[in-house]
Amino acid sequence: MKNFCAPAKAGRGSEIQTRFKKQYIEIEVPCQHDYSMSYFLYYIPTDADSGLIITCWDQSWSDLGPLLNHMPALVKTIENAQANYRWKSRMLYLDDPKDGVRKWMLVREVDVDNESGNIMADPDFQEGMEKVFKKSQELLAELLAMRNVQASAGYR
Repeated sequence: MKNFCAPAKAGRGSEIQTRFKKQYIEIEVPCQHDYSMSYFLYYIPTDADSGLIITCWDQSWSDLGPLLNHMPALVKTIENAQANYRWKSRMLYLDDPKDGVRKWMLVREVDVDNESGNIMADPDFQEGMEKVFKKSQELLAELLAMRNVQASAGYR
């Protein structure tokens, strides 16, 4: 899986792209300010009535150490995971279904009729996507801020 914010696959444009893969659906949302970049979200069906909306963060959180305490959005997603709040956004360390490599992933479970043929139009799916997208943008802003703090303090 591609990281949440990564170089665009679809080329230049403002249209959301949906790609149906064997294990998941990839949703590419072009960055409004830079069409060479996109946001990537994934949907993995887990059974007939539910699935996971995911954004991938690779190893982004592994090297921040004590700075994590200054990242409230990330801390909240970790707390949600520890409390096992299945219907909230949770940060988990999972195997990527594409390559089997363990990566940090923001995960939100949603109730969706996977056999309907049009899960993208399901209101619960849309709401889950919006919440994961918003939380992922918060996490990206925190990550970039912490990386700037590390760089200005001389850390690598």
